[in-house]
Amino acid sequence: MARALQCGSVVNGLSKLLLATVAVVTAASAVAVLLVPPAPEEGGRRRERLARRLVEQLAEETWNYFHEHGEFPPGDGTGSAGLVRALGRPSRTGAPYVQFSREMLTPDGDLRNPVAPRNCIIHYRRNPEAAGLDSVARNLGTFDLWGLSQDGRPDGINNWD
Repeated sequence: MARALQCGSVVNGLSKLLLATVAVVTAASAVAVLLVPPAPEEGGRRRERLARRLVEQLAEETWNYFHEHGEFPPGDGTGSAGLVRALGRPSRTGAPYVQFSREMLTPDGDLRNPVAPRNCIIHYRRNPEAAGLDSVARNLGTFDLWGLSQDGRPDGINNWD
């Protein structure tokens, strides 16, 4: 019986050691997932998803602005400062259409592109319905929003695809 108790103690001790090892490995894995930065490819895809969501949100709020003001915000495609100023103003509810943090904007007031925030911006152009408008416009009579995509296309993220 003493031998059975010893075996039971050894098995109980091994179970505790196994559980402790599993807990340490699980905790270490969780920490690694949270603290280790994603691979560059994953980081690029994540930034591109952020840029796409940003363009979708801007497009939605630009339409809201249009429905309240009867026209789209000004913009010639060289940047997005006019759009930022317009959407930063109060809507009918009293709140701005979009709240832009300082980090989201360049010193010129253009919206940074999450794909490459240090050197790329989101572009906005109001496209009036005009026969003389250049063929670059995609959404005649409304507006175009676009920015660089992860694969380097200058208009890879846009509101016309």
